[in-house]
Amino acid sequence: MVPNIKKNIGYKIAIPATQSLAIMSLVAMATTQFYNQFTIAAIIAVICYLLRQPLMNVAGPMTTEVVMNYVGKKNQEMVSALIAAIWSGSYFISGLMVAAMFADGVSFVNVFLITAALYAVGVVWYYILILDYNKREKAGLIENN
Repeated sequence: MVPNIKKNIGYKIAIPATQSLAIMSLVAMATTQFYNQFTIAAIIAVICYLLRQPLMNVAGPMTTEVVMNYVGKKNQEMVSALIAAIWSGSYFISGLMVAAMFADGVSFVNVFLITAALYAVGVVWYYILILDYNKREKAGLIENN
């Protein structure tokens, strides 16, 4: 599915759109705390979770391709290792941060809204990268694999 999405709408729309929809789903899931006394809250949370997961993950192959093409063949191994280290570190650090927030009594909705805000910052940075990628690609500075 991802190659078709990329081919039909391109990185500039596909990555921010799928990530933004995933963020909206995360926010909708978070807000179920406000009406958790109703059965519908659980149903909405499950639906949002089921939508968010594939939407968040669909951009993965596209972002990897953008980054790997952007850095060039000679830098791909180093960048791949850095990305793996950053993801591992972010899971560890975010786990500690979430545990600390829950221990301090931060509500579920606020933890999820903070997460959504951080994801939104990432989407903006990817959009900026994609704009530069497109500019460099037009100038012949990027080889597509």
